[in-house]
Amino acid sequence: MKLAAFAACLPHDSLAGALDYLATHQIHALELGVGGYPGTRHANAQQLASSESARSALLDACRARSIEIMALSCHGNPLHPDHALASAHDRDFRAALEAANALEVPVVVGFSGQPGTGGVLNWPVIGWPQEYADQYERQWQEHLIPYWQPIAARAQELGVKIALELHGGFAVHSPATLRRLREACGPAIGANIDPSHLWWQRIDPARAIARLGAAVFHFHLKDVCFRDGALDDLGILDCTPHARMDERAWYFAPPGEGHDAACWQGILDALRAIDYRGALSIEHEGYAPASEAIGATARWMRGLKQVD
Repeated sequence: MKLAAFAACLPHDSLAGALDYLATHQIHALELGVGGYPGTRHANAQQLASSESARSALLDACRARSIEIMALSCHGNPLHPDHALASAHDRDFRAALEAANALEVPVVVGFSGQPGTGGVLNWPVIGWPQEYADQYERQWQEHLIPYWQPIAARAQELGVKIALELHGGFAVHSPATLRRLREACGPAIGANIDPSHLWWQRIDPARAIARLGAAVFHFHLKDVCFRDGALDDLGILDCTPHARMDERAWYFAPPGEGHDAACWQGILDALRAIDYRGALSIEHEGYAPASEAIGATARWMRGLKQVD
């Protein structure tokens, strides 16, 4: 397993600046944002898909610093009820698959998307009243499965894996929902495991990894901290904006701040048990500036076993 970093967490740096930062901190693998919510500051999926010179320039910049691109990130919502946004994210994701094939990058990371009505998202999270359960099923049958089946087929043709992040607010947010989409769409669909999103849903990441097995395609290094008092008041479905971390029931943090080294070692052991050989990608969304936190996380992770 190779230590990597998600370049989108360094949004104020140019691509060259982000790569220099990673090389300085001895991080020799990269998850590169190419569209969707991560944006195109560092790279553009559509340019990479259509331009050999753009691909060559990117690869030359990475090789000069001994950095390997292990995944393209194109997190978005191609099922958004705002059709302009959905179309833009759909175009970016399809282009990311083509770019990954041309660059020989094995994985494209994203979200499953979440539909809604009247331009507004709707994420059913409970099975009663019955209207919620009915809406949940319609979303899967009329939106999720029909959208992802042809995209998964194209990814399989290209030899590219789709790693959907198990993230609240989207239809695929748990091991069970990932398995459902994978069973409907085929083996090109797999999971991006970010323990922070599992912990706040009260899912044990190590057991989730064991359940998903070979369907784990990518991994984000991110922790979560809970505030018991606020949790008693707000619950896990806390809609307080993440910018107001001090008020939230839970908030994102670097590995080790929410769960100790023994817990994280157990997660790495679970990954090794399924023969995971992909990236351990640092995704910093905590208090400290990314320019400090990513390097500190890399040093902390190297204190654990099985991290290259």
